[in-house]
Amino acid sequence: MQGKHKGHTLLKWTIDRFARRVPGVQCVIEPKTSKVLLDQFSDVQCRKLFPKRPSKKRSQEIKEMVDELDAIRALPQGEERDERSRAVAARMDALNTANLKEEKKAVRLDVQLQHGPDELLVDGTVVHSLCKSHRQAEAARTWERLLSDVKAVRDLPAAAIEAARALKYQTYNPLLYIMRKQVLDGRRRKEPKFTPAAVTTFGELGPGCTVVQEWLAMRLKAHLTPLGERLDGVKVSQVVGRFRADFRLSLMIVAVRRAAAMLLGSGLPSCCVRGDVAAIGESVDF
Repeated sequence: MQGKHKGHTLLKWTIDRFARRVPGVQCVIEPKTSKVLLDQFSDVQCRKLFPKRPSKKRSQEIKEMVDELDAIRALPQGEERDERSRAVAARMDALNTANLKEEKKAVRLDVQLQHGPDELLVDGTVVHSLCKSHRQAEAARTWERLLSDVKAVRDLPAAAIEAARALKYQTYNPLLYIMRKQVLDGRRRKEPKFTPAAVTTFGELGPGCTVVQEWLAMRLKAHLTPLGERLDGVKVSQVVGRFRADFRLSLMIVAVRRAAAMLLGSGLPSCCVRGDVAAIGESVDF
């Protein structure tokens, strides 16, 4: 588990490291959900409205409650507003009580990238293509790619990546719905773009990784182009191309370091992988 968490952490910090190489891009690691929604909802409301594993029925109920909250905010102060607010609060409490199997911790995006009015929200994950739940679908996808002469079919991502992306969209759909509504209501200038950045343990990068790569690369190119010819004689296209290659290689190295951490920690006591140096000498006989 320590190796798995390390891979997820490295994925976030890799995106952050390359985002800092692009002038004008602001990067926030694990921003608060309430801040992403421009403080329209409190932290308590976010925990109730946006669990980590929402069902489809719950997502629909969340949309209805969000619309009701907006209608309540438009009402003047008075008894009607207080009564409707209490009714929505009771409905949220009842919804959380009825869904005991769902995680009550609010969802939290991994990375928030901003450049002027443009905003990219990223949630990363590292998936194992040959785990029991993906093995059959992965075998079918491999045969499909090998036997087809169509480039679009041969370029299809791993089945595990598609499954991970579908799960991420299901998780963040209520959040994205509110952002779209904020644009229509005038609270937000432009709708943010959301993409799940999925990487397999074999180093295959999903479409979301390409989206993040191009989002950063295009802004780096836009910054370098007006500056004219460089003193070192390197063309802008070469700098941007090197940036793309380094970004993709760094994401692949994340998968390698994750696997290495899991192998090094396999079979050892928890103190050995958590950095408890004092306990290592007591529990392990080298």
